[in-house]
Amino acid sequence: RSRAFVLALCYALGMSIINAALGLIAGLSGMRIGFIFQYTPVVIGVSALFVVLALGMVGVFNMQVPSSVQTKLNQIGGQGPLGVMLMGLVAGVVASPCSTPVLTGIVTVIVLGQIGAVKGAALMGAFSAGLGLPFVILGTFSGLLGALPRSGNWMNAVKFVFGAMLMAAAFYFLKLGVPDEVFTVVLGTAFILAGAYALFLPAIGSVGKVIALRRAGGVLGVAGGAAILLLGVRTMPFAPAATASQ
Repeated sequence: RSRAFVLALCYALGMSIINAALGLIAGLSGMRIGFIFQYTPVVIGVSALFVVLALGMVGVFNMQVPSSVQTKLNQIGGQGPLGVMLMGLVAGVVASPCSTPVLTGIVTVIVLGQIGAVKGAALMGAFSAGLGLPFVILGTFSGLLGALPRSGNWMNAVKFVFGAMLMAAAFYFLKLGVPDEVFTVVLGTAFILAGAYALFLPAIGSVGKVIALRRAGGVLGVAGGAAILLLGVRTMPFAPAATASQ
């Protein structure tokens, strides 16, 4: 068991090293190019990037290294602690379709923010530690593998939660770069589209309560989005004033 613990720890350490190095590079880059965040097109571009990441998180498309590159990288490694650590380094580079959007979002925040190189490395290291902890636990206590929950709709729910967090980050950056009335219109439109998606999403593999809850959320999304959109349109510069008919 002690050998299994060491090997699992080396694997997680390899993931942490490569991602901490990535955070360090992103932090150093942010110290040099962070000023571009003052320009509106850059802010809007970052917002659009987070929208893409959110869509990738919920499975609209997969974000991962091309399979040909993965095949070559997966050949790196070997037996023993050093070989397992190299495998962890590769795993940190290749990543998975589930973690890539979150990882890319963190790197973007580090580059654009005033976090700095040290804090950037620490942030990415903490992210990797969270990813590696299950490997250490399961590698040490292999008997726990049978107690893991089976894949199912709960995994999709987790992905949607992270997707919602990435979408919230997109709207945060958008609000910094556009007028309030434009932001309100975009926000309302997004709620309408999200609600419509929840209403008309195929109910394959879902139980009755989940379907009912999703449809209720869809109705609330469409209704709330319509109200927000109307508010934004009424505050647009071209909207007729309330006193025009008086």
